[in-house]
Amino acid sequence: MTDCLYKQCGFLCGKTCGNENESCPRMNNLRLAMDVADLSDIPQKKLMQTRNLKFAKVDEAAAKAVYEIFDTLPVFVHEGNSLLLVSKNCGNGKTSWSIKMLLNYLMVSVNKTSLEFGAVYGIFVRPHALMNRIKASFSNPDPELNDYLNNLKLADLVVWDDLGCAKVSPYDQNILIDIIGFRELYGRANIYTSNLNSFEKLADSVGERLASRIWNGSTVIELRGADRRGKKC
Repeated sequence: MTDCLYKQCGFLCGKTCGNENESCPRMNNLRLAMDVADLSDIPQKKLMQTRNLKFAKVDEAAAKAVYEIFDTLPVFVHEGNSLLLVSKNCGNGKTSWSIKMLLNYLMVSVNKTSLEFGAVYGIFVRPHALMNRIKASFSNPDPELNDYLNNLKLADLVVWDDLGCAKVSPYDQNILIDIIGFRELYGRANIYTSNLNSFEKLADSVGERLASRIWNGSTVIELRGADRRGKKC
């Protein structure tokens, strides 16, 4: 029997009911969690990679720090904290762990919170794709863009994936500073991932002002494990 989406996303369940059981409370909670989030930037393959996540042996200390945040995510989010997962290596779990943390927070939220209709509680976004979308709207109006940008400011938790994967222009820096600065000011939590494992490298890519907000405003955890995908960056 094919595992249900709940198990495919890395959550534990001893049942073998498959994807067709509409009455499963765990699956219904996961569906509700996804309904109050914008996960459209997550490829289905990445969603499945949150299953059976393990840290490399060299990352034992980093794993302990990540698990401490993972186990207290509601507090982490309520306090408006930020986490920056960095590594000079790609393919060692930064994105998968950030997705799993976002899903876990959403699952806890739908179980314990009175949800506001239409609100977005979590977003996964790739900054480079976001800026391309904004620029594309100059010639092709995007009627949903303003709502999306507003949700980026207000969502409880935003995952900013692959930060600094390309050089960020001054125009892009100002847009990101506006959104991230708002979130910082009003106590909204963030998880960032990047292959730039020093402040200097990050500042060279995204600008010193934005790098300062992100690096100095976050708990920085570096993963040193090798690329498990067997691909070169």
